[in-house]
Amino acid sequence: MSQGIKPARQARSEETRTKLLKAFGDLLREKSFDDLTVSEIAAHAGLAVGTVYRRFENKDAFIPVIFELYGERLAAFHNQYADLHSQAEGLYAAIRVNLELNWRFILSETPLVRSAYMYGRLRPDLVGEEWDGKLRAARDAAIAYLNNYPDEINQPVERAGEILVYMVNTVLVEKALYPNEGAAAALSLCDEAFLDAMANAVYGAVCAKPHP
Repeated sequence: MSQGIKPARQARSEETRTKLLKAFGDLLREKSFDDLTVSEIAAHAGLAVGTVYRRFENKDAFIPVIFELYGERLAAFHNQYADLHSQAEGLYAAIRVNLELNWRFILSETPLVRSAYMYGRLRPDLVGEEWDGKLRAARDAAIAYLNNYPDEINQPVERAGEILVYMVNTVLVEKALYPNEGAAAALSLCDEAFLDAMANAVYGAVCAKPHP
């Protein structure tokens, strides 16, 4: 169990926890975590503020839940478009589909993704003991994905998998979340042109032969 979350000791307590998690998830469709207050979570759940603190030590104790929601919603989103994945022929097409679906997901779940992005970078210690496992799982999933295209990978697949995870979770996410800030502000590409360029860059990076 993640730090700060107090275990439910009876059915009623578990029901309260479920209400709080649902309220938290609902609010993360509207606001980023930094903009939420414990009183808002309590009010949305129809509970007293004191009830929140009996289940969650403080607001930061909700941070691991951000990543649980992120994983669940991302998987569900991709499952909705499983036919697009299956229709992609070749690694480039598969990467392009994957990038577009992740792009759509980020735009549809911006407050949640922004919260996960910020706390994953700045405070992984608050995510919980599972953080290292989440990173390994992402890397392993990318490797399994690339193993479907062995003839197109010209470097160790482990390295290619790490590159894929890094590029998707930095360049793509930053452009979607902060299109008018930092280096992204210099880009004049429309969304489709940007995704095409990203697909070319990712494909080239994971397929290139490493220099001696």
